[in-house]
Amino acid sequence: QNICGYRNHFSARTFIRLNEMVLAKVIVLCLLVTLALAGGYGGYGGGGYGGDGGHDVYAYPKYQFEYGVKDDHTDDHKSQHEIRDGGLVKGEYERAEKGVYQRLNYIYDSHHL
Repeated sequence: QNICGYRNHFSARTFIRLNEMVLAKVIVLCLLVTLALAGGYGGYGGGGYGGDGGHDVYAYPKYQFEYGVKDDHTDDHKSQHEIRDGGLVKGEYERAEKGVYQRLNYIYDSHHL
């Protein structure tokens, strides 16, 4: 009997088992909620947010850049500039080293190979 005069029907072992069952139910519930919320964002299931039917979308390739180095102390002189518009790339590379000057002009056209 306990202080109130009632007999204690639950042992410590029963209390631990009940807590383990409650914990197991909470874990299963959390897993189900996680699985339910994880669907619908693309992937192999199709549909969902994003995606365009499985086709990659590329931006039109167009850029221009140039750089140059002119360091008399190290005798490092070089430059390059390049322009790309779609499949056409044009550029020039120059360098001067120990009295030798080199220039390379290049053109690449992927449509007319």
